[in-house]
Amino acid sequence: MKGFKYFVDTNIFLRPIVRDVPHQAADCLKFLEKISKGELKAFTGSLVLAELTWTLLKFYDYSRSEIAEILKGLAAAENLKIIDRYNANEAIQSYSAYNIKFIDCLIASHPQIANGQMTIISYDKDFDKLKIKRVEPGQLS
Repeated sequence: MKGFKYFVDTNIFLRPIVRDVPHQAADCLKFLEKISKGELKAFTGSLVLAELTWTLLKFYDYSRSEIAEILKGLAAAENLKIIDRYNANEAIQSYSAYNIKFIDCLIASHPQIANGQMTIISYDKDFDKLKIKRVEPGQLS
């Protein structure tokens, strides 16, 4: 597992915060602990932080100050790097070809994700339509 690069999707951060799916929250916490300990090379993007913000605000009624604290913690995480290199044209093509959120198309267009050098950690099965590597946290035992 060490040496693999993982891109962490929104739902992996969301599950432990809102704890609406207990077994997923537990799996996500274990995965995030491995990142915290430096056992995994993990990345996310500002798109994920934006989607997390919107979801917590609109669906879970978190306050701006609560969300800001969560985002500060993620941005300061030593072993979690934020990368933002997407291919808008590729994302638009995927968006027009599949019934998938545009944000997911942008994430999948990141060069290291698109060419298989990075695996997405997510419960979102829409990524599978794009033929990229995706695993759920519980599969990384």
